Amino acid sequence: MYVVRQTCDGEALMNGRVLAIVGAVAVIGGLVWNGFAENWTDRGCSRGQAFALVMRHGKPDDFQGCVETSDGPEYTEDYYGG
Repeated sequence: MYVVRQTCDGEALMNGRVLAIVGAVAVIGGLVWNGFAENWTDRGCSRGQAFALVMRHGKPDDFQGCVETSDGPEYTEDYYGG
């Protein structure tokens, strides 16, 4: 449990604001990352691959995606849809 210490200079209020801002940034970042991952899954990549590809490549370009192999989806820069 997090205990907030109140002081007359507003330190506790500032700590609460900082936590709220950090939380909001984390939620927004998670939503953006999830949105970009969805673009990768639409291009044939597995969900786990999609989150990793967001870290490496961001949003996919027109020529990036995954193709089905015997070992499962594999990243390619020669993606033509499908």
